[in-house]
Order: sequence, then structure tokens, then C-alpha cells
Amino acid sequence: MSDVSVTWTVVLTWLGASLAFSALVGLSVLAAELLVASFGRPRRFLWAGMLALAVIWPVLGWFMMPRIAPEWVVHPYEPPAAAVAVGPSAVLTPAPERVWTVSSLSPVATVATVWGVLSLVMAGLVLRGAMVLRRAQRAARRDVLLGETVLRTQHVGPAVIGVGRASLLMPEWLWELDERLQRLVLHHELEHRRAGDPWLVWGGVLATMITPWNPVIWWMTQRMRLAMEIDCDARTLRAHPDAASQYPRLLLLIAHMRHRPQYTPHLAPLLVPSASQLSRRMRAMTSPMPLKSPLAKLAVAAITFGLLNAACSRQIAGNLAGPAVPQVLPSAAADSAVSPASDSVASQPSRAGVYFDFQVDKPAVLAPGTSGPRYPDSLRTQGVQGDVLVQFVVEANGSVRGESIKVLLAQHPELAQTVVTALRDMRFLPAMRQQQPMAQLVQQPFSFRLDGSASVVRISARADSLSRARLDSLNAARRAGASARPAVQARPAADSAQGAAGRALFDFEVEVPAMFAPGSRGPAYPVEARARGLNGEVLAQFVVDVDGTVVPGSIRVLRSTDSLFSAAVEHFLPSARFTPARNGGQPVKQLVQQPFGFETRKD
Repeated sequence: MSDVSVTWTVVLTWLGASLAFSALVGLSVLAAELLVASFGRPRRFLWAGMLALAVIWPVLGWFMMPRIAPEWVVHPYEPPAAAVAVGPSAVLTPAPERVWTVSSLSPVATVATVWGVLSLVMAGLVLRGAMVLRRAQRAARRDVLLGETVLRTQHVGPAVIGVGRASLLMPEWLWELDERLQRLVLHHELEHRRAGDPWLVWGGVLATMITPWNPVIWWMTQRMRLAMEIDCDARTLRAHPDAASQYPRLLLLIAHMRHRPQYTPHLAPLLVPSASQLSRRMRAMTSPMPLKSPLAKLAVAAITFGLLNAACSRQIAGNLAGPAVPQVLPSAAADSAVSPASDSVASQPSRAGVYFDFQVDKPAVLAPGTSGPRYPDSLRTQGVQGDVLVQFVVEANGSVRGESIKVLLAQHPELAQTVVTALRDMRFLPAMRQQQPMAQLVQQPFSFRLDGSASVVRISARADSLSRARLDSLNAARRAGASARPAVQARPAADSAQGAAGRALFDFEVEVPAMFAPGSRGPAYPVEARARGLNGEVLAQFVVDVDGTVVPGSIRVLRSTDSLFSAAVEHFLPSARFTPARNGGQPVKQLVQQPFGFETRKD
């Protein structure tokens, strides 16, 4: 699966979570409305509050995405090859790396563009409707109806337009009705104005403008307007109890006579906005208390709570807080059968414990008089230079463990092949721990350079810029190890008792390698690096413990293009979670080398 495909998956996951969240919130308020109506309380504020929640939380989640998890595309860890085969005609090709890539997501920009266009279209329709109402207001003439100043129109109304100092629009034919019917219509519209319902109407319009792609928001907006009209009907009937039989017939008459201008997407509280709402308002008048049994109220309350709990769950609301955080892709290695190489390793006897350089008193060094790799004649003739970074284990007798040799970085395959061949015959002074020789894991750079007429192969790591980041990390690890040294020396028996069972295995020694746990989040892209437009890579090494955590003090930066990226990775790894490596179905420690790629892409 490509990075773009993964990113689309993340964006669609956020979109699905938004729809699910708003749908569950809408269903919960639909149930809660029955409880509110049974206690004779207003319904519109319940819908208004839940509508605001259904809009604000998904939108906040979208804008929180770059800060919480800055556009990650995560690939599983794939260990490098266990060893490099060397033969007369062998050609070394570096194993392809699956890199954890940080990028600016083009699907995010695409969705944001479509979202913006839809919102602009909606804003244009609202603006056009507002202009139509404005023209109707200007064309109306002032008149007095039952002592109240109104705007007399030819067809528009009854309605309340504007917020703050709202105006009452009354159609011409209203003056032909009986005074009692006129009083009911006027009282209804005045109740809208006194209750501030025009503000709720514009709040619903704003909600649909912000999320025009969400049909649930449109439905909740309509339900809020219905609740607003039902509340207003109840207040009108309480003020005119003798009109209980006339009021429904009045609504039917106005529904027949009403005329609403085009391009006014519910911008004003109309007495009868639609026939579907009229039927629901009729039912509300005849059954003002839908729940009379205490058991029914308890059941509806339980349903409301369950729906809200589902909406606020980590699977739905949690995805909105980090909506664009991709999941770690499943690794094929986790599902595949054990390879023949793994079988052969598992059948071998357990080896002596291998220590890291910060765990020993004296690290392994090249033995005096030992010659390094020979500069290949063919590359020297062509003037080819380059660097090779290898990892291997120096045994307690000073020899190199052949199957542990791994090429971490090679600028030319023939240079890498030369180093691997030479390492099998090179001798080292072994690492010392408590005055005893120990096996040690070593990362060693080799630099092939043409100095004038001479060809040299430098083996010193400290003078080589290739390993500067590794040495910085090594010094920090040694300082941390020195502060913990008394505790280590106080438990020599415990260390020896663990033996091979407690040591960190190499990837070629495990049946199932350690992998990032599903749902893992990556390190944050450094703000300074993003501002400067820096791209880079970090190759980190660490030990994954049997519980899936990174062993403290084992983190090492083997290669880095910038200290900002190194710091981001070193800050992230202590809190990272993995599925541990396994041998024989049991979790074991494993040494992992993981590349991280930081890249900002400009669409």
C-alpha cells in the first residue's frame, strides 16, 4: 500500500468518525427530547447544544491533526538481511528499507479544498437568500396589527427576520382574517422574537455552512427548527387556552396560503416552514407528554446515555481528536510462516551474552598490527570514494562473529563487499567487563578515500563525519550507564544468571521480529525543521523488551542528517510501544534498527 493510499485511509477514517459521532449525538438528543417533553421543558436548547457539539468537536479534531500527529505514514519495521553472502561473483545490494515517513499529505489538502468550496457555495446561497429577504423587507410598508408595528408584504410571511431588532413580516391576506386568528399569529411571531429564536436559526445556518458535507448536521438543524416551533406553539396555546381547537386549523390555512421567496434556506422563523413539520407539530399538540410511565422514562434515559457513551468512545470521538493518525500497517512477517533461516537459527545452541559498548568497562578495539580492508583496484582506478557503516559482534576471543555482520550504510556495493570480506579475518582486542573479556556489539565505519596518489581506508570512527551522530548518542549513553554502574556491579550474579535467555537477540535469531504496535504514533516533526523546510533521515538502534517497551539506555542513533531529527527520535522512542519479538511462541528481547524518514512535500 502506498503512502497516498494510507493517507486517504486516514482521512476517510476521520470522515467516517465525524459522521458516526454526529449521528450518535443526533440519536441521543432524539431520545432525550422525549424525556424533556415529558417534563414540559423546552426542546430547542437541547437540540441547539447537541448541534454545536456535533459540529465543533469534529472540526476541532481536523485542525488539531497537524499538532497532535503531524501527517504520519507508518510502515512496519523490516529487519535488514542477517548476513551478506560473499563470493567471486556476488554483488552486494542494500536491502530495501521500509521507512517511517513524515510528509505533508496531499489527500488532506484535497479534502480541505473540496470542503472549502462546498462551504463557499453554501455561503453564496445564504447571501443570496439574505438579499432576497432584504428586498422583501424594503418593499414592505409599515402598518399596525392589533397595536403592534409590523411590515406589511404582498405574500411573504408570517415570519421574523433579522437578529437583535428583528422585524415582523405579515402578508397582505392576514388582515382579512378574524381578529382572534390574527392575535394567534401575532402572538406566535412575538414569542419567536422574545425567545431569541432568530439567533438559533442563524446558528443552524452557520452549522450547515461549516460542515456542508455532513447530512446529519442538516437533519439536526431541521429538528432544532421543529423543536423551536413546537416550543413556540406550546407557549402560544398556554397564553390562549381557549384557542386549542382553532390553532391547528389556523396552521393548515397558513400552510395553504403561505409564500416563501426563493433562495431563502430557512433564514427566518416562519410560522409554517414545511408540511412535514406541520404534521409533527399537530402530533405534539395532541400528545404533549409522550412518556407517562416512569419505566419508559428510565428506559429512554438509558438509551440516551448509551448513545452518548458510544459517541464519546475512544473508537469514535478519540479518532476525531487525532483524526489523521494512521495505524501502523500490518507486517507480512507477523503472519508468514517461519523461514528456513529462522529454523536454522532456532536449532543452534544459545550463544554467550552480547553487551553494548555502554555496558562494558572497555569497548572492543582493533588489535595492533591488524590490517583493514584493501581498497578495490577497480574503484581506485575509477576514482570512486565512499563510506561503509557495518555492525558486527566481536567475540570474547577477539574474532568477529560471521553471521552477525550487517551493512547499515554503503555508498557503493563493492566497497561493502570488501569490508564484509575483510572483517571475517580481522582481529580485535575484546571488550572487558569487570576484568573479564565479553562479546560486544560494534558499529564500525570505514572510509575509502583517495589522498593524492595514495589510497587509504580509514577505520577510526571518531574522525569520521559519518558516525558523528552515533558518537554523540554513544557518549550520552555512556554517561547514563556510568551513573547506573554501581547498581550493575551490585548484581553480577543476576546478570550471569540470566545468561542467553535474558540477552537481546538479533533479528536473524528470532522467529517473529518486533514490530510497532497497531495504533502507534510516531515522533513529532521538529517545528524548527519544518519551518526551515528540512528533510532528513535517522537510523536508530534500540532494544525492544519482552513487554514491548524500549529498554532504557539502549537507544542509539547510528546515522542522522540533522541533530533536530535525532532529538525527535530519541524523545519518541522511550514512550513507543511494540509487539515484542517471539521465539517458540514466547516473547524475547530483540535488537532493532529502525529507519525514520522526515520529508515535507510541497504539492
